[in-house]
Amino acid sequence: MEQRARWFGYKSKYLDVCRIYLTKSLQKGFANLLGHEDDLWSVLEELEKNGEKIENWKERIFRLEATFNPTRKSVGTAAKLKHGWIYLDFAEESIEPALNNSKLVKTLFEDNGELTKYGELTHLVYRNCESSVINNFLTNLSYKNEENIKKVSLIKNIINLLSTNNAYTEIDTVLIDPTKARTRTISTKGKFSKIPQGYTPRRMENDPKYYCGDMNILKGKFQIQFHIITPKERELHETVVLGLYVPEDVQDKVGRILKASV
Repeated sequence: MEQRARWFGYKSKYLDVCRIYLTKSLQKGFANLLGHEDDLWSVLEELEKNGEKIENWKERIFRLEATFNPTRKSVGTAAKLKHGWIYLDFAEESIEPALNNSKLVKTLFEDNGELTKYGELTHLVYRNCESSVINNFLTNLSYKNEENIKKVSLIKNIINLLSTNNAYTEIDTVLIDPTKARTRTISTKGKFSKIPQGYTPRRMENDPKYYCGDMNILKGKFQIQFHIITPKERELHETVVLGLYVPEDVQDKVGRILKASV
C-alpha cells in the first residue's frame, strides 16, 4: 500500500472520509517505516543543502526495527551498526587538501579547545560541541582517497542520525597531541597499520605518568577524535585521521541502526 501511494496519495478530494483499519502490529510496523523514511529524507536534504551529489552518499545508515529486513540483496546488503570506534584508515596522497585539512583542524581547536592533560600527554578538548557544527566542519574537510571518503560519509551520517533523533545533539571533540604529528607505518596500499596510541604499560592508573590510551579518553562518551599522522615509509604529507566513538546505548536511544553496502 505504501509503495504504491495508495494510502491517501491520490484522494485529496475526499481525504476527510478516508480511513484505514490495521492490527496493532501493522500499525507499529508502519510507524517504524515512517521513521526509516524520515532518515532517508533527512540525508537527502543534507546532501542538497551542502550541494553534494547523491553519489557522495557512500556509506548509508538508517533506523530499521528488527521486524524488518532490507529486500533485494542483489542491490545491497545491510548489517547492524556496532558500537565502538570507526577510524579513517588510509594516508592521503594529495598534498594541497591534506595541508588544508590540517590547517582547518588546528584553527578549530585553537579557537575552541581546552588543553587537557592525560598522564604525560596533552590534548585539546572541545567539549559539548553541537553536532550540527561538527558535521558542517567535516563537510569542509577534503579527502581524495576513496576509502577515506566512504568513512567520512559514514561518520557524518551517524552524527546526523543521532542528532536528528535527539539521541546526541552534542559531541565531545578531541585533537590528539596538538604539539606534533605522530608517525605511523603504512602498507603498500597506503593503509595505516595502527592509529590510536595504547595505554602506558607497566604503570598503575594512579601513577601521574600513566596514559590511558587514545581510545579511553572520555571513555564511553560520544566523541570524535582528530589525529594528525605522517606516514613513515613514504614521503607523504600528514593526514588528518578521524576517529568516531559510537556508544553502547545507541540502540536504546534510537532503535536498531543498519549500515548498508550498495
